[in-house]
Amino acid sequence: MPSVDEHGYEDYVKRTYPGPKMFGGLGIGNNEPVVMADIIKKYTKEEPGALPAYIVFFSDGGIYETPKISKLLIQSSKHNIFWQFVGLGNADYGVLRELDDLQGRYVDNADFFALDDLDEVSDEDLYDRLFNEYPKWLREAREKGVLRS
Repeated sequence: MPSVDEHGYEDYVKRTYPGPKMFGGLGIGNNEPVVMADIIKKYTKEEPGALPAYIVFFSDGGIYETPKISKLLIQSSKHNIFWQFVGLGNADYGVLRELDDLQGRYVDNADFFALDDLDEVSDEDLYDRLFNEYPKWLREAREKGVLRS
């Protein structure tokens, strides 16, 4: 899919994925595994490089593909990809919390936090939350040869 930036983000999903007309044309439910596999393909095959990729997933819960997502997190843990999951909407985030602590990864390449106080959180606090585990991942990924820079 084409990249998106600050100039073309409005209605990007509707323009890019014109699916069924129910629910505003976006279909039903989440499909994180397909998106994650596409991201892994992009940064390991199409545009491999030494720079780390920091991927943010916003979710209102409803994640049900835990085995597939777990497999993709484990697979990508030997690559230059860090996954930041952010929960919105005071939902049941149990699966996301489990993914944050997933065993079997080469390096811990994911973090989760709930952002149910979006209207009250300062920019500084938001950035602290977003980059809570990322520096640790950078260090460990460099130590284990996942990152070369």
